[in-house]
Amino acid sequence: MKLEIHAPDAVAAGKAFTVRAVLFNDSYAPVAVSRNALLGPTVKSGAGMTPPAVEATFGQADEPLTLQPFTFYGRERQADGQQAGTVDITVQYTSADGPITASKTVRIG
Repeated sequence: MKLEIHAPDAVAAGKAFTVRAVLFNDSYAPVAVSRNALLGPTVKSGAGMTPPAVEATFGQADEPLTLQPFTFYGRERQADGQQAGTVDITVQYTSADGPITASKTVRIG
């Protein structure tokens, strides 16, 4: 499994931008995943942190989703316009093998 963040490297100050968290099955075997175990993307700036994006069923029973080989599951979120500086984006997926994380810094200017 691989976890990726898709977001621009730089954004103009005050401009909203799109962030995607992608959980990718990069193996040759199907893998059962829990949608509730994917937290994020979460946007953190000097102004504070947005709540992590989660499934509507977060904290409740979850039906596993089977990712076939070389397929993905993910979610998208709009980040509000930010002040000049940097914004950190994080995402985490926790499986029986332990957590995997990804992060990216976006320059705001």
